[in-house]
Formats: sequence, C-alpha cells, structure tokens
Amino acid sequence: MQINNLAIIIPAYKPDFLNQALESIVHQTCKRFTLYIGNDASLYDLEPIVNLYVDRLNIVYKTFSANMGGGDLVGQWNRCIEMTQDEEWLWLFSDDDIMSENCVESFYSTIEKDQSVALLHINIDIINEVGDVSHQCKPFSENMHGVNIFSEKIKLKLSSTIVEYIFKRSLFESRNGFERFDLAWGSDDATWIKFAGLDPIKTIPYAKVYWRLSTKNISASVTDSSIVTRKVLANVEYLQWAKIFFKQNRIPDPTNSFEKLKWILQTVKQSPLRLIEKIRLNNIVSENAQFGFLTSLLGAMYLGLSELKFFFKNYK
Repeated sequence: MQINNLAIIIPAYKPDFLNQALESIVHQTCKRFTLYIGNDASLYDLEPIVNLYVDRLNIVYKTFSANMGGGDLVGQWNRCIEMTQDEEWLWLFSDDDIMSENCVESFYSTIEKDQSVALLHINIDIINEVGDVSHQCKPFSENMHGVNIFSEKIKLKLSSTIVEYIFKRSLFESRNGFERFDLAWGSDDATWIKFAGLDPIKTIPYAKVYWRLSTKNISASVTDSSIVTRKVLANVEYLQWAKIFFKQNRIPDPTNSFEKLKWILQTVKQSPLRLIEKIRLNNIVSENAQFGFLTSLLGAMYLGLSELKFFFKNYK
C-alpha cells in the first residue's frame, strides 16, 4: 500500500489565480498528498472556488477568524502548517502559482532513490498575470549548498522563492521553523539556508514550478515608498542574520559589500521614487549595514546619480 506522506499547504487570500493553482494540483499524476488551504480571513469568498475541487482532491479547508498575513505573513504560514496532520513532508505553496503535473510524482521518485535527503528544491520559471512565461530562471545544480544560493542571489544570478522547496517536518521542527523578517521579505531564503546548514539541497529533476509575478503580490510593489523602505530594511536585517549564521557555522561569505548593496538597491532602482528618496534609502542601508562611505557612494552611482552634490548633501 502506498502511503500519503506529503502535505501541500496553501495560505490563501486572493481569489484571482486560486482556480489556476488548484487546477495544476488536481492534474498531478500522483495523488499521494493532502491539500491544506488556510483562508486568511479573506475579504473575498474563496469557498466556492475550493468547492469545485473537494470531490477531486483530498482537501482540508479552514477559514481563520482574523487576518494574520497582512501583519505577520510568517505567522500565517505557521498556522497553516499547524493544520497538517502526520505527513512527513511539507510543501508550502501559494494561491497564485502553478506546479507542473509531474511534481508530486517526481518528488516521491527522488526520496525513494535517496532516503537521506530532508530538503528538496524544484526549479522555477516566472509567469505573468495571463500565465505566459516571462522569464526562464537559471536552474539549480543537482546539489546546491545554502551559501551558494545566498551568493548567487546576492550577485543577481539566481531566483529563489518560498514555493519551490519541500522539507521534512522533523527538519522544520528541529531548526525552529521559519526565520522572521518584516513582510517575510527574505524569510524564505534565510529559512532554506538555515535548514540546509552544511548539507546540500537536492533539486528534484524534470519538475517545474511556475511562480507568478503580478500586480497582486507584494514582490511587484515598488511604487509605495513605505513598502519599499520596509523591504530595504528587511533585506538589511537578512544580511545581518546571514553574517551571524555564516560566522557561527564557519562558512566563508563569498560576496562583498557592494554586491550586497547593489542587491538591496535593485528594488529601489526599479521604483518610481524621487532621486532624493532613493539616495536617502541608499544611505540608510549603508549606515545600518555598516558598508562605509565608498560603498555608499558606489550605491548612489548605481542608482544613476549624475550630480554628486545630492549624495554629499544627504550622506550622514
């Protein structure tokens, strides 16, 4: 008898693409999983969408009495995981992304071949609001260490999201769950680095997750000055966390200060904020991360500063 050993978890709020996410799950070639959907006290009626699939999938659905994700997204992830039962493996998915039909089948095939693994990865591509692939992401190597994910992301060579990892419950519990940063910005990367420790993360071959970048998710929010500022400060906190983690585990950090600053400032550069506001954020980052004057000046130049007087006027 084949055992159902996988929990797929969707912290749900938005209805826009939920049907497409569930459609990709119902078409899995292997149905050895339970789907848990935690409605984050959504303002939208999600139940009619979920009801389309209750006869086709093993679904556990719950509507929480109060919204949590708006102020504590990691808290919402956690209470959705608490909905699960005794499955050995957990996959935190989303209400707007899509998985290829062979994901679950490939997952079981991988763990049957290598029973030592505790953290698995699935390669992704990025799709837009209509479901077309807008960016083909660089695939992970078959076995990739956490520090390599960190450095490749800092150098803007790699994409990594919350939905492309499957992990053992025992690993989640022994490593104290998800790392917490404001807006959960960087929480996923820190978590995978922490979960991996000194061990490599194994990529499941042939499967694919399609991560959706749309105006409906926070990743695309670059017009709100307060949100951009919170993202920037969360990234600084993430870098401070990584510095401590690498030092404690005697892992060399292969990135330099300017690469880190450039990585943080990409969000600022893409935003329509005024130049003076961008320079202010550059200086805040440099001060909080202790990057120093020269790195801060290079950051200002990266942002497109043509007149240095704006930089010197606002540098503290």
